Amino acid sequence: MKPLSIFTLCCALLTSCQYRPTKQIDKSLTKTTDSFLAELKKQENARANSLNEHYNWDEALVAMYTKNKNCRNASFNVDDSKTRQKAIWRNFIPGVNTSLSNSGTVDDLTSAFIDPTFRINSFLSLGNLLNLPKNIYTRKLSTIAAELTEQQTMRSQTVALYKIFEERRLWELEGEGLNLSRQLTEVVAAVDPLQAEREREELDKKIESWEEREKTWLEKIGEFYTAHGGQVTIDQDSAPRIRYTNKDLDFYDTQRWGKLQLKLLAMQELSEDGSVKAAYLRYLPTFSLGATAPTLYSNSSNTDFDVNDISLSPRASWRLDTTGAIGHQVKRLKRDKPFKDWERERRVKSEVKKLLNGRETLLEKEREVIQLRQAKKEYLSLVREGLIQQSPEQMVDKLQGLYRKEIELEATIIQISTGFWLIDEAWWSKHKTPWKNVKS
Repeated sequence: MKPLSIFTLCCALLTSCQYRPTKQIDKSLTKTTDSFLAELKKQENARANSLNEHYNWDEALVAMYTKNKNCRNASFNVDDSKTRQKAIWRNFIPGVNTSLSNSGTVDDLTSAFIDPTFRINSFLSLGNLLNLPKNIYTRKLSTIAAELTEQQTMRSQTVALYKIFEERRLWELEGEGLNLSRQLTEVVAAVDPLQAEREREELDKKIESWEEREKTWLEKIGEFYTAHGGQVTIDQDSAPRIRYTNKDLDFYDTQRWGKLQLKLLAMQELSEDGSVKAAYLRYLPTFSLGATAPTLYSNSSNTDFDVNDISLSPRASWRLDTTGAIGHQVKRLKRDKPFKDWERERRVKSEVKKLLNGRETLLEKEREVIQLRQAKKEYLSLVREGLIQQSPEQMVDKLQGLYRKEIELEATIIQISTGFWLIDEAWWSKHKTPWKNVKS
C-alpha cells in the first residue's frame, strides 16, 4: 500500500472539517422533524380515539405523585441529596482506570493499530480529611431539608389539585344559575317576545363566556398533570370538603398548626449559621491523603502486582489569610445575618397576621354564605309560586346576582380554608400521603 503523504492527510482533515457542520445540522433537523411528526400523530390519535382520563379524588392524587412536574422534581431532589450523602463514603473506594494506547509514524499508519498496550491502573484520593465531619453533617442536613421540602411540595400541590376540583364545582354552580335564568327568559317570551329576545342575546354571551372558561379549566388541569394529547377530567364530588370552625383554629397548638413550616424555618436558620462556621473552617490547615498503586495489569509488562508497591501521599498545608479574603467572607456573613433574621421575623409576623385575619374573615364569610343560600332558596320558592312582584327581567338579574355572590363567597372561603389546610398537621398526619409508595 502506498504510504499517505502529509499533504494528502491534511486535505482529508480539511475536507472532513468543511462538511461536518452541515451533516450535524441535517442530523439535528431530521431528529427535530421526526419528534414533531411523532407528536402530531400522537395528538391526532388521541383526538380520534378519545384517549381521555377520568379521575376521582384518590386516583387524581396517585396520578399527581407520578405525573406532576413539581412533585417529581421534589422527589428527584431528595434522591440527589441522598446520593450526595452516600458519595462521602464512596470516595473511599479506589478508582480504576483502563487505557489502550499505541503509536505509529505518519508514513506507516497501520503500525499504530498493531499490538496496542492495555493497562489497568488504580488510584485513591481522599481530599481534605479535616472537612470529613463537616461534610457528613452538612449533607445529612441537606437530605433532611430536601425531605421536608418534598413534604411541603406534595402538600401544596395537593392543595392546588383541590382548588382545581373546587373551581370545577363553582363552574357548575354558575351553570346552574344560567340554566335557571334561561328558564325565566322563556317565561318572558310569553309576555314580551322582544324583551325576551334581548334577554336571550345577553344570556347567550354569558353562556358563551361560561363555556370558554371550561376550555381554560381543561388546559389548567392538563398542565397540572403535564398531559400530552387527550384530556383529563375529574369527579369533583369525590373530593373532601375542607372547612374549619372557630374551635378548630387554635393557632397556639404548634403540634397541629405550622409544624412542618416551623421546621423549614429552623432548617433555614441552621443553614445560615452553618455558612458562618464553614467560613471559619477555612482558617484551619488542610490534610489530604492519596494512594497510588502500581499497574494492576499490563499486556506489555511481565511485572506482577505487589501490594507493597502501593505508595501513600499524605499532604498537609496551611494557607494563611494574607489577602484577608476569609476575613472578609466572615465579616460579610455576620453583617448580613441581622437582615436575614429581620426578614425571617417579618415573614413570621406576616404569616401570623394572615392567620388571624383569615380566621376572622372565614367565620364572617361562612355566616354570609349560609344566609345567602337561605335567601336564594326562599326567593326561588317565591318565584315558582308566582309571589314575586317583579318583571321577569328583574327576576333574572336578581337570580344571577344571588348566584354570583354565592360563587364569590365560596371562592373566598376556599382560598382561606386551603391556606389553613396547608399547615394543618392533624389533617396530614391522619391522611398519610402515599407518594413514597407510588413514585417511581
